[in-house]
Amino acid sequence: MRIFLLLVSIFTLLNFTACSTIQKNVERLTGSKFKNDKKEAAFFKVIWDRALDPKYDTGNLPIGLGIPFIFDDILYMGDAEGNIYAWNNTNGKLLWSFNESIALGAQPGIFKDQVIYGSVDGRIFSRHYLTGHLNWSVDLGSQVESKPYFYLGRVFFHLRNHKVMSLDAITGKILWGYQRSVPYTTTLQGVSNPVGVDNKIIVGFADGVVGAFSIDDGVLLWETKVNLGTKFVDVDLNPLIKNNKIYIGTSTSPVNVLNVNNGQLIQTWPQTSTATPLLLNEEMLLGSPSGEIIKTDLEGNVIATNRVSRRQITDIKLWKGKILVGTSNGYLMALDPFNLKVVDTFFLGHRTHSSIYHSITTNINLGSKKDKMAVYSSRNRLYVFE
Repeated sequence: MRIFLLLVSIFTLLNFTACSTIQKNVERLTGSKFKNDKKEAAFFKVIWDRALDPKYDTGNLPIGLGIPFIFDDILYMGDAEGNIYAWNNTNGKLLWSFNESIALGAQPGIFKDQVIYGSVDGRIFSRHYLTGHLNWSVDLGSQVESKPYFYLGRVFFHLRNHKVMSLDAITGKILWGYQRSVPYTTTLQGVSNPVGVDNKIIVGFADGVVGAFSIDDGVLLWETKVNLGTKFVDVDLNPLIKNNKIYIGTSTSPVNVLNVNNGQLIQTWPQTSTATPLLLNEEMLLGSPSGEIIKTDLEGNVIATNRVSRRQITDIKLWKGKILVGTSNGYLMALDPFNLKVVDTFFLGHRTHSSIYHSITTNINLGSKKDKMAVYSSRNRLYVFE
């Protein structure tokens, strides 16, 4: 009997030690306190997933940079093999797919009955969003990395060669293009998505400049330098516009506030955000290079902070009343929007190679009965949550 009790005691101690080790590892990797709350842990519920590994040589795993797009309970996404997919977003059933013979890395978009997307060789495709029938395609000459931005019947793209293109969204006819001369060779090779306001298109460039263009003819209306560094000055964050002000920054410089009409610098905040800020009414959420989530008012005054990761924040979204946070070390987190405390954590599978590159996507809901969210990791894994 004593031997039996001794064995039980040893087993209990080993089990406690193992659990304690797991808890410490989670806290070490995420920088957040581990919470073993079954009710809160149910927030992230995977309903289906896909592995989209391309063909590769041993030791040379390609990084997944794709971004899913959800519309009317259909999930669209391109992969590194050149496949464009349309899945039923409820059960993962494949509705249609086509191979474009060249890698597709940018996020698709929907305009009326078209799904529009671009490839790494600069070709834009338009297909019917329900059938996949090809409507038109056009060659823009350089890698497409920004998602299509639709404004006043036009679609805009920001290309890898620092060119902004305007096309008719129905026909694909090229209306105008603006080529930016960027002297820097050390850029982050990302792009800022165009954003429209007051018949202008606002774009951030790899030389640290934010510019505004006329919708009609692409004339440069104004430009403002927001990063005065000597390298890695790219304006990769998307412009955020509120109350005739543009909130924009770079991953190596503070957030700047510009006048939307003339580009005049209104204010420079002390905070740097590596994720495009998320606007919540009269408050804003920033993600820092050191893993902090920072809540501010629209004047840059800090309301609350919480360091949720030991690596940089890459994406911030709002979903089902929680703040979703993506990190460069493969963790997806749900935060309470009021106190910024972590209520649930989902690990994408690999500590050093499962970054979330601005790929958290929530649904544009027309007929879906439940809100859904999708994430694509740099390990070429697609996860859909409900």
